[in-house]
Amino acid sequence: MTMVFIALLSLALLLIVFSVKHIPVGMVYTLQRANGRARLLREGTHLVLPLVERVRHKISLTGRILELQGEGQSVRLYWQVIDPIQADGLIDQAEALLGNEAQDLLKSIDKMSPASLENLKGVLNARYTERGLRVIRVESSSN
Repeated sequence: MTMVFIALLSLALLLIVFSVKHIPVGMVYTLQRANGRARLLREGTHLVLPLVERVRHKISLTGRILELQGEGQSVRLYWQVIDPIQADGLIDQAEALLGNEAQDLLKSIDKMSPASLENLKGVLNARYTERGLRVIRVESSSN
């Protein structure tokens, strides 16, 4: 009887430990429930149902830098997640999507001018803002 009680108490303590999630500042976690619904956890301490919910993505809300190499030039994209719920579906491939799209657009630019970089930023933002991503700044430097 005592062993069963200790085992049940241990199991309950383990469930409690795995139920508490601390989300650091600048991060959000998306949780996937067994029924397919998702929810978002912002910074702070939260309770999670360990057998029902699992962490799907850990999304940083701080800015990120993507380096692109072109012919005789280097371009830096500064981007960040602005809507974690919208970005959740593409966060795993966000850098590849932005990078490929920017590389294709860079091929059509003859000269790296501030206006052409602003145009690149505008085109990328037009395509990705509604998907939860935003390009903050684009910089160019010669190799």
